[in-house]
Amino acid sequence: MKEHELLEKIFASAQTLETPDALAPEEIKKRLQRAQAARRRRMKKITAAACICICALGAGSAAFYGNRAQKQLTVQSASGGDTAADEAAAGITDDGQQSFGAAGEDTAADEAAAGITGGNSAANTAEPAADADEPEREPLKKIGKLYTLAEDYGDVYDAVESSAADGFAYSESMKKENSAGRLVSDLDAATEDSAPRSAQDYSTTNLQVEGVDESDIVKTDGDYIYIAQKEGVQILDIRNGRPKKAAVFAPDSDSASETICEMYVADGLLTLIVQAEETSLTSETAVEQDASLYKNMSNAKCSSGDCDSFAMDANAVTKVITCDISNPQAPVLKDTMTQDGWYCTSRKIGNRLYLFTDNALWLTEEMRLQTDDHTAKSGVIPCVDGRAIDADSIYLQKNGNDGLLISSVALDDGCRVLDSKLLVHAYANYYVTGQSVYIYYTDYTQAGERTRIARFSLDDDGKIWAQAAASLRGGITDTFAICEQGAYLRVLTSDTSSEIWENYVYVLDENLKKTGKLAGLAKGEQIYAARFFGDTGYFVTYRNTDPLFAVDFSDPKNPEILGELKVTGFSDYLHFWDENRLLGVGYESDPQSGSITGVKVSMFDISDPKNVTEEARFVIKDADYCPQDYKAILVDGQKNMIAFATETYDKDGARADYHVFSYGGGAFTQELALTLCQDGAIKSLQVDRQRSFYVGDVLYVANETETAAFDMTDHFTEIGREKY
Repeated sequence: MKEHELLEKIFASAQTLETPDALAPEEIKKRLQRAQAARRRRMKKITAAACICICALGAGSAAFYGNRAQKQLTVQSASGGDTAADEAAAGITDDGQQSFGAAGEDTAADEAAAGITGGNSAANTAEPAADADEPEREPLKKIGKLYTLAEDYGDVYDAVESSAADGFAYSESMKKENSAGRLVSDLDAATEDSAPRSAQDYSTTNLQVEGVDESDIVKTDGDYIYIAQKEGVQILDIRNGRPKKAAVFAPDSDSASETICEMYVADGLLTLIVQAEETSLTSETAVEQDASLYKNMSNAKCSSGDCDSFAMDANAVTKVITCDISNPQAPVLKDTMTQDGWYCTSRKIGNRLYLFTDNALWLTEEMRLQTDDHTAKSGVIPCVDGRAIDADSIYLQKNGNDGLLISSVALDDGCRVLDSKLLVHAYANYYVTGQSVYIYYTDYTQAGERTRIARFSLDDDGKIWAQAAASLRGGITDTFAICEQGAYLRVLTSDTSSEIWENYVYVLDENLKKTGKLAGLAKGEQIYAARFFGDTGYFVTYRNTDPLFAVDFSDPKNPEILGELKVTGFSDYLHFWDENRLLGVGYESDPQSGSITGVKVSMFDISDPKNVTEEARFVIKDADYCPQDYKAILVDGQKNMIAFATETYDKDGARADYHVFSYGGGAFTQELALTLCQDGAIKSLQVDRQRSFYVGDVLYVANETETAAFDMTDHFTEIGREKY
């Protein structure tokens, strides 16, 4: 075929092709109008903000310089610290108020001159004073410089980075049914209902904050053990001391991907946290209206109109499922709620659950142009029980593409959602007390490592209110390095971004304004473990030796180092044994090389915080690993018991062991050394997922496959074992 004949055939064929709707002139015009409207809206906000800034500068300049003239620049003392100007250059925004500390003094004027404006400015961001006539409390518009409340969904779309991803699949709430789920009973005559209920004492999950319950993979109510497996819950009867199967409960599900993550057991209620994925198959035209990529691929394989393109979408959903276990042998499903996102963590205070999920937020330019700024776009804004989060419950960071969704749920009222907040940012950790939720993360800037932290208060009615934000030098490196005590928050950080590492102690008020500070501590080392008891805090730093510091917080404006003890190795976990002793679990090391030589248990005498001593130690030689999850460690001074698992890798292969220690007369005694598995089997057993607890005088060691019982009054003799 000649060239001109080929061109004519191509031209004729092109005449029969239909123009995609997305490329029609009218549609192109509409898209341009939407894009221009979005740009105009953003420019209006920028212009308004600029006007406000100009007015504020004009009104505030005289007051600023007048106030500055009354102050002198105060440089921190040789014990460590930074001037306010240094902090401003480093991007620190921790208060703007006068602060005092043994490490030096930073005056309010110096920090204002340096641009330190953390917390919430009373003039711009403080919440209005309470008024008895006001029907509702107004949400905070800005949380320091960390988050800004969205005005509408358009703000959310602007804050989310454009991506080639298709976004979320729409999540509808799961219907609440009264079915009992699948129940497989293994009950026999030895576990009949008439057996007496246990009145013995029993241990519970090791918690970060007393009174704030945490979900776990193993729970007990003193009569039964509940073990979470991927698809169900094993229920063991322990009323006669020996574990025996009572039932296996698995909630009904239409999805094969559902996995039980963790659970709660309290007051006759079993609460399951379940991870699921909702998968959908959508025609390509509903996903990409311009039909550019998929149409081209499709047309390469078939003629126009002969085949369709489809996209498979998966949306992560976390479910909360409650079950009545007044009869543990026959649990009854009660209520269910759903929340978009991957499960992060949860907390339970009384009958109220706080659920945290992570949502990756993606928005293509095509989706952005098609989205009404004032309407939630299906698949973009996360849902709780099938309803998109309201725009005025979303706090934003610039270019955030990750959404932390927090909901409060009334477990005793049909899993009713009381409140929800979405924080759009990069990543976060969580610290929950009875009064507050603290969201914090480490930010790596040109000026160094920084902790960004925000506080949300928890009302009695389940409402979650934004309160304040701050930025601190260094990062929080241990779960227990943050502690709320009364009206103050104590935070320990380590800055490892500079050539010489150093550590900081901060005291912040309820608005996260700096009250006290210590700086320049343990240079060249970082914090590995921390614990607070009343007005005293203890923390461990490490390089080749283990300095244990004691800090006095009785005067929040002047935290003071009371004492320092150096020993070999380091503690990775601290737990108060009694009022005068502090237990440390961690590693022994060679003082010269710093290489690990085993797992170490230490008992510190803290009766005199100014003169802390290591009263005793026990080293499990050649052990390479001990739990990093504090829930996997059992410590009880009244029962005189310390229990945890270790892993060992030596010439004989890999081995996992469970250890139980008692303490007395200034020495540790190993009561039990139980081999859990060896060689290849260790790959399937995670030390961090071993749990132990006691009921009366029986110790139970449990995991996802078996539970063993040991008589504590008879040298921890094994009295029963159940595999499932």
